Amino acid sequence: MTGSLKCMCKQDIKAGGILGLYNVRDQEYNFTAINGTEITNVKICASYINDDLKAQALNNGIKYLIIVLNTVIRMVVIKIVTMMGCSTESN
Repeated sequence: MTGSLKCMCKQDIKAGGILGLYNVRDQEYNFTAINGTEITNVKICASYINDDLKAQALNNGIKYLIIVLNTVIRMVVIKIVTMMGCSTESN
């Protein structure tokens, strides 16, 4: 979701205070389409909020996966170096 609908959802979330995210997700909107038809009880912000939460979860999941992999690689390298008996200090 982009443009004015995204801005409207962000503004409604900010105006809702600490529970704004949850209140706006379930809020139903009524509006008139370009051709004049009345559209009622539409949860416009629900898809935006769900997509945003999924993106944040995916970003954080990848971030922590990289941290875990780096830690495992570091531990394996340290173990190999200590097994070989190489000096880890430079001359």
